[in-house]
Amino acid sequence: MKRILSILFTITLTSCGGADSNNSNSGSNPDPRINDVMVDLNDAEELWQSNGLVDYSFGYNFKLNQACSNSSSSATDEAPALKVTVNDNEITSITAVDTGIEWQAPSGDHFGTIDEIFAYLEAELEKSPQVVAYSFSEKDQLPAFDENFGFPTRYYIEFNDASGCSSLEVAIFDFS
Repeated sequence: MKRILSILFTITLTSCGGADSNNSNSGSNPDPRINDVMVDLNDAEELWQSNGLVDYSFGYNFKLNQACSNSSSSATDEAPALKVTVNDNEITSITAVDTGIEWQAPSGDHFGTIDEIFAYLEAELEKSPQVVAYSFSEKDQLPAFDENFGFPTRYYIEFNDASGCSSLEVAIFDFS
């Protein structure tokens, strides 16, 4: 009887999940899918590079620290969608999609040209995040990349371990 109770207790403890209970990973262990995502990222970046695009525009939307319910940051709200224009591989314009008003570049390494976004993603994956997924609400799916040009269309990265909590969800859309 004690053995059965011990087994049930162990199962109960291991089945309890926190913010990342939708993912097969829990605790401070790295997401076991990092290598798969790195392969997808490298393939997508090769496709991006083969297209040789240096002049383009895209929509950019991001959410910070959704997974960090105890975060002291007030940046947990979704930022406004931005239209980013790139000429000769340099950002030349950032405007709010809804209003057309000029906007400052968001702070942080997550924002930039598509080349810079690829570099950011690679660097973050090398840090072994606890969750790498399509989105905060769809952690069972892997990040998505455009099948024609290779740029990332949606990704979510979460670090939630003894050193703290941070998360980022990015959507890239209306590429032209």
